[in-house]
Amino acid sequence: MRSARVCIFHNQVVPYRTPLFDRLAEDYDVVVLFGLERSADRLWATSLDRVGFAHRVLPAWVVGRLVLNPGLPAELIRRRPDVVIHADNDESLASLLVILALRRLLGYRLILWVEHVPSTKAALRMTRASRNRVQWPLTRLALWSATAVRRIAYRHHADALVSMSGAASDAFIAGLGTSRPVFTGTQVVPRSVLLPAGLRQEDSDHDRPVRVLFLGYLRANKNVDSLIRAFALTASRCEELVIAGSGPELEHLEALAADRADVTFAGYVEGEDKVALL
Repeated sequence: MRSARVCIFHNQVVPYRTPLFDRLAEDYDVVVLFGLERSADRLWATSLDRVGFAHRVLPAWVVGRLVLNPGLPAELIRRRPDVVIHADNDESLASLLVILALRRLLGYRLILWVEHVPSTKAALRMTRASRNRVQWPLTRLALWSATAVRRIAYRHHADALVSMSGAASDAFIAGLGTSRPVFTGTQVVPRSVLLPAGLRQEDSDHDRPVRVLFLGYLRANKNVDSLIRAFALTASRCEELVIAGSGPELEHLEALAADRADVTFAGYVEGEDKVALL
Protein backbone atom coordinates (compact mmCIF):
# COMPACT_ATOMS: atom_id res chain seq x y z
CA MET A 1 0.00 0.00 0.00
CA ARG A 2 1.43 3.37 -1.02
CA SER A 3 2.16 6.05 1.55
CA ALA A 4 -0.32 8.91 1.77
CA ARG A 5 0.71 12.02 -0.15
CA VAL A 6 0.76 14.91 2.33
CA CYS A 7 1.17 18.54 1.33
CA ILE A 8 1.97 20.97 4.15
CA PHE A 9 1.65 24.71 3.60
CA HIS A 10 3.75 26.71 6.06
CA ASN A 11 3.99 30.48 6.06
CA GLN A 12 7.82 30.64 6.03
CA VAL A 13 10.97 28.61 6.55
CA VAL A 14 11.72 28.41 10.28
CA PRO A 15 14.51 26.50 12.05
CA TYR A 16 12.31 24.86 14.69
CA ARG A 17 9.98 23.25 12.12
CA THR A 18 12.43 21.31 9.95
CA PRO A 19 12.92 18.47 12.50
CA LEU A 20 9.14 17.99 12.62
CA PHE A 21 8.86 17.84 8.83
CA ASP A 22 11.81 15.44 8.68
CA ARG A 23 10.04 13.10 11.10
CA LEU A 24 6.76 13.18 9.16
CA ALA A 25 8.63 12.38 5.95
CA GLU A 26 9.79 9.09 7.47
CA ASP A 27 6.19 7.79 7.43
CA TYR A 28 4.48 9.73 4.64
CA ASP A 29 5.15 11.12 1.18
CA VAL A 30 5.57 14.71 2.40
CA VAL A 31 6.13 17.92 0.49
CA VAL A 32 6.29 21.26 2.31
CA LEU A 33 5.34 24.42 0.44
CA PHE A 34 6.63 27.58 2.09
CA GLY A 35 4.89 30.90 1.50
CA LEU A 36 8.10 32.85 2.14
CA GLU A 37 11.73 32.08 2.72
CA ARG A 38 11.73 34.60 5.57
CA SER A 39 9.62 37.60 6.50
CA ALA A 40 11.34 40.98 6.83
CA ASP A 41 10.99 41.07 10.62
CA ARG A 42 12.74 37.73 11.25
CA LEU A 43 16.52 37.50 11.60
CA TRP A 44 17.13 33.77 11.23
CA ALA A 45 18.52 32.12 8.11
CA THR A 46 17.49 28.48 7.79
CA SER A 47 19.21 26.23 5.27
CA LEU A 48 17.14 23.52 3.58
CA ASP A 49 20.17 21.83 2.01
CA ARG A 50 20.21 18.83 4.36
CA VAL A 51 16.55 18.31 5.19
CA GLY A 52 14.91 14.97 4.50
CA PHE A 53 11.61 16.21 3.10
CA ALA A 54 10.65 17.52 -0.34
CA HIS A 55 10.04 21.25 -0.34
CA ARG A 56 9.62 24.39 -2.37
CA VAL A 57 9.64 28.07 -1.44
CA LEU A 58 6.88 29.60 -3.54
CA PRO A 59 7.16 32.95 -5.33
CA ALA A 60 5.34 35.54 -3.26
CA TRP A 61 3.86 39.00 -3.26
CA VAL A 62 3.62 40.70 0.14
CA VAL A 63 0.73 43.11 0.67
CA GLY A 64 0.86 44.50 4.20
CA ARG A 65 0.85 41.39 6.41
CA LEU A 66 -0.81 39.26 3.73
CA VAL A 67 1.34 36.94 1.61
CA LEU A 68 0.05 36.01 -1.86
CA ASN A 69 1.46 32.91 -3.58
CA PRO A 70 0.20 32.86 -7.19
CA GLY A 71 1.90 29.51 -7.85
CA LEU A 72 0.03 27.62 -5.10
CA PRO A 73 -2.91 26.41 -7.25
CA ALA A 74 -0.58 24.91 -9.87
CA GLU A 75 1.45 23.14 -7.17
CA LEU A 76 -1.64 21.55 -5.65
CA ILE A 77 -3.00 20.44 -9.02
CA ARG A 78 0.35 18.97 -10.04
CA ARG A 79 0.98 17.11 -6.78
CA ARG A 80 -2.59 15.79 -6.21
CA PRO A 81 -2.20 15.34 -2.43
CA ASP A 82 -4.38 13.03 -0.34
CA VAL A 83 -4.10 15.38 2.63
CA VAL A 84 -3.36 19.09 2.89
CA ILE A 85 -2.19 20.52 6.21
CA HIS A 86 -2.47 24.30 6.35
CA ALA A 87 -0.57 26.20 9.05
CA ASP A 88 -3.05 28.93 9.84
CA ASN A 89 -1.86 32.42 10.69
CA ASP A 90 -2.55 35.99 9.61
CA GLU A 91 0.01 35.92 6.79
CA SER A 92 -1.34 32.74 5.19
CA LEU A 93 -5.02 33.67 4.97
CA ALA A 94 -4.90 34.02 1.17
CA SER A 95 -3.41 30.54 0.81
CA LEU A 96 -6.24 29.18 2.95
CA LEU A 97 -8.76 30.60 0.45
CA VAL A 98 -6.92 28.87 -2.41
CA ILE A 99 -6.83 25.55 -0.55
CA LEU A 100 -10.54 25.79 0.24
CA ALA A 101 -11.38 26.61 -3.39
CA LEU A 102 -9.52 23.56 -4.75
CA ARG A 103 -10.55 21.08 -2.08
CA ARG A 104 -13.66 19.75 -3.84
CA LEU A 105 -11.93 19.61 -7.24
CA LEU A 106 -8.89 17.67 -5.97
CA GLY A 107 -10.68 15.72 -3.24
CA TYR A 108 -8.05 16.02 -0.52
CA ARG A 109 -8.65 15.90 3.23
CA LEU A 110 -7.94 19.16 5.02
CA ILE A 111 -6.25 19.59 8.40
CA LEU A 112 -5.99 23.10 9.84
CA TRP A 113 -2.99 23.58 12.09
CA VAL A 114 -3.47 26.42 14.57
CA GLU A 115 -0.48 27.77 16.43
CA HIS A 116 -1.09 31.46 16.73
CA VAL A 117 -3.22 33.72 18.87
CA PRO A 118 -5.04 36.00 16.42
CA SER A 119 -4.10 39.66 16.85
CA THR A 120 -7.70 40.87 16.58
CA LYS A 121 -8.07 42.65 19.93
CA ALA A 122 -4.51 43.96 19.94
CA ALA A 123 -4.86 45.34 16.41
CA LEU A 124 -8.10 47.10 17.27
CA ARG A 125 -6.63 48.59 20.46
CA MET A 126 -3.59 49.90 18.58
CA THR A 127 -5.67 51.37 15.77
CA ARG A 128 -8.14 52.98 18.17
CA ALA A 129 -5.26 54.47 20.14
CA SER A 130 -3.83 56.01 16.98
CA ARG A 131 -7.21 57.72 16.32
CA ASN A 132 -6.72 57.21 12.61
CA ARG A 133 -10.15 57.73 11.03
CA VAL A 134 -9.17 55.78 7.91
CA GLN A 135 -7.16 52.97 9.46
CA TRP A 136 -9.70 52.25 12.21
CA PRO A 137 -12.62 51.14 9.94
CA LEU A 138 -10.27 49.37 7.51
CA THR A 139 -8.73 47.39 10.36
CA ARG A 140 -12.17 46.40 11.65
CA LEU A 141 -13.23 45.30 8.17
CA ALA A 142 -10.05 43.26 7.60
CA LEU A 143 -10.30 41.51 10.96
CA TRP A 144 -14.01 40.82 10.52
CA SER A 145 -13.32 39.32 7.09
CA ALA A 146 -10.50 37.13 8.40
CA THR A 147 -12.69 35.82 11.23
CA ALA A 148 -15.55 35.11 8.80
CA VAL A 149 -13.26 33.11 6.49
CA ARG A 150 -11.86 31.11 9.41
CA ARG A 151 -15.32 30.42 10.85
CA ILE A 152 -16.47 28.94 7.52
CA ALA A 153 -13.26 26.93 7.11
CA TYR A 154 -13.21 25.57 10.66
CA ARG A 155 -16.92 24.76 10.80
CA HIS A 156 -17.58 23.34 7.34
CA HIS A 157 -14.39 22.43 5.49
CA ALA A 158 -11.75 21.10 7.89
CA ASP A 159 -11.68 17.36 8.51
CA ALA A 160 -9.63 17.86 11.66
CA LEU A 161 -7.82 20.57 13.63
CA VAL A 162 -4.40 20.50 15.25
CA SER A 163 -3.45 22.83 18.10
CA MET A 164 -0.03 22.68 19.71
CA SER A 165 -0.10 25.97 21.62
CA GLY A 166 -2.28 24.87 24.50
CA ALA A 167 -5.16 26.82 25.96
CA ALA A 168 -4.81 29.94 23.80
CA SER A 169 -5.25 28.23 20.44
CA ASP A 170 -7.82 25.82 21.87
CA ALA A 171 -9.90 28.77 23.07
CA PHE A 172 -9.61 30.38 19.64
CA ILE A 173 -10.87 27.19 17.99
CA ALA A 174 -13.74 26.92 20.47
CA GLY A 175 -14.68 30.53 19.78
CA LEU A 176 -15.23 29.73 16.12
CA GLY A 177 -17.96 27.27 17.07
CA THR A 178 -16.59 24.24 15.26
CA SER A 179 -17.48 20.64 16.04
CA ARG A 180 -14.52 19.21 14.13
CA PRO A 181 -12.15 16.95 16.12
CA VAL A 182 -9.23 18.81 17.70
CA PHE A 183 -5.89 17.07 18.29
CA THR A 184 -3.44 18.65 20.70
CA GLY A 185 0.25 17.95 21.10
CA THR A 186 3.38 19.16 22.84
CA GLN A 187 6.00 21.49 21.46
CA VAL A 188 9.50 20.05 21.64
CA VAL A 189 12.99 21.50 21.40
CA PRO A 190 14.72 19.95 18.35
CA ARG A 191 17.67 17.75 19.24
CA SER A 192 19.88 19.94 17.06
CA VAL A 193 19.75 22.79 19.61
CA LEU A 194 20.27 20.71 22.73
CA LEU A 195 23.56 20.57 24.57
CA PRO A 196 25.89 17.97 23.03
CA ALA A 197 26.36 14.77 25.02
CA GLY A 198 28.96 15.19 27.73
CA LEU A 199 28.84 18.99 27.74
CA ARG A 200 28.10 20.26 31.25
CA GLN A 201 27.68 23.68 32.75
CA GLU A 202 30.60 25.16 34.61
CA ASP A 203 30.68 24.46 38.34
CA SER A 204 30.50 28.19 38.94
CA ASP A 205 27.04 28.20 37.36
CA HIS A 206 25.70 26.60 40.53
CA ASP A 207 26.36 29.90 42.32
CA ARG A 208 24.45 32.07 39.87
CA PRO A 209 20.77 33.02 40.37
CA VAL A 210 18.00 30.78 39.11
CA ARG A 211 17.43 31.85 35.54
CA VAL A 212 14.00 32.43 34.05
CA LEU A 213 14.39 32.54 30.27
CA PHE A 214 12.09 33.86 27.56
CA LEU A 215 13.32 32.95 24.09
CA GLY A 216 11.19 34.11 21.19
CA TYR A 217 9.84 36.86 18.99
CA LEU A 218 8.99 40.04 20.88
CA ARG A 219 5.52 41.01 19.75
CA ALA A 220 2.39 41.97 21.68
CA ASN A 221 0.61 38.62 21.67
CA LYS A 222 3.58 36.94 23.38
CA ASN A 223 2.64 38.83 26.58
CA VAL A 224 6.24 39.33 27.65
CA ASP A 225 5.18 42.51 29.44
CA SER A 226 3.02 40.35 31.72
CA LEU A 227 6.03 38.13 32.38
CA ILE A 228 8.12 41.15 33.40
CA ARG A 229 5.40 42.47 35.71
CA ALA A 230 4.91 39.06 37.32
CA PHE A 231 8.66 38.67 37.79
CA ALA A 232 8.89 42.11 39.40
CA LEU A 233 6.15 41.19 41.90
CA THR A 234 7.51 37.78 42.88
CA ALA A 235 11.28 37.70 42.39
CA SER A 236 13.70 37.65 45.28
CA ARG A 237 17.47 38.08 45.04
CA CYS A 238 17.80 34.46 43.93
CA GLU A 239 16.37 34.80 40.41
CA GLU A 240 17.13 36.56 37.17
CA LEU A 241 14.98 37.06 34.08
CA VAL A 242 16.69 36.86 30.70
CA ILE A 243 14.73 37.91 27.62
CA ALA A 244 16.28 36.73 24.37
CA GLY A 245 14.88 37.75 21.00
CA SER A 246 14.01 40.73 18.86
CA GLY A 247 10.80 42.31 17.63
CA PRO A 248 8.59 45.39 17.65
CA GLU A 249 7.96 45.24 21.42
CA LEU A 250 11.65 45.49 22.39
CA GLU A 251 11.73 49.20 23.29
CA HIS A 252 8.49 48.96 25.26
CA LEU A 253 9.77 45.98 27.24
CA GLU A 254 13.15 47.60 27.92
CA ALA A 255 11.38 50.67 29.29
CA LEU A 256 9.16 48.48 31.46
CA ALA A 257 12.21 46.80 33.02
CA ALA A 258 14.45 49.88 33.10
CA ASP A 259 14.79 49.91 36.90
CA ARG A 260 15.37 46.16 37.25
CA ALA A 261 18.99 45.00 37.52
CA ASP A 262 17.76 41.39 37.55
CA VAL A 263 16.12 41.66 34.11
CA THR A 264 18.46 41.54 31.12
CA PHE A 265 17.93 41.56 27.36
CA ALA A 266 20.19 39.25 25.37
CA GLY A 267 19.01 40.35 21.91
CA TYR A 268 18.66 37.93 19.04
CA VAL A 269 20.61 34.71 19.63
CA GLU A 270 21.32 31.63 17.55
CA GLY A 271 23.75 28.74 17.37
CA GLU A 272 26.02 28.27 20.39
CA ASP A 273 24.71 31.40 22.11
CA LYS A 274 21.19 29.96 22.06
CA VAL A 275 22.44 26.59 23.33
CA ALA A 276 24.29 28.31 26.16
CA LEU A 277 21.14 30.11 27.31
CA LEU A 278 19.10 26.92 27.20
